[in-house]
Amino acid sequence: MFKLGKIEWICLVLLLIGGINGGFIGIIGWDVIRSIFGHVLSSLVYIVICLAALYIIYAIWNWHKDKKEGGAE
Repeated sequence: MFKLGKIEWICLVLLLIGGINGGFIGIIGWDVIRSIFGHVLSSLVYIVICLAALYIIYAIWNWHKDKKEGGAE
């Protein structure tokens, strides 16, 4: 089982926020993050969400690689 540390939990929360925001944009055309943070800060928030997604991909990749090699379960 993949154990989540603090960083993984923070990244997953950021991904949920980004996913829900994307749903709002697609369904009703409302960018919640941009409404809260404004134009400039929302770009920074999107960068942080992107980095969180990349980190989760990295963490899952390493977990899968370790599991294949018989390492951590």
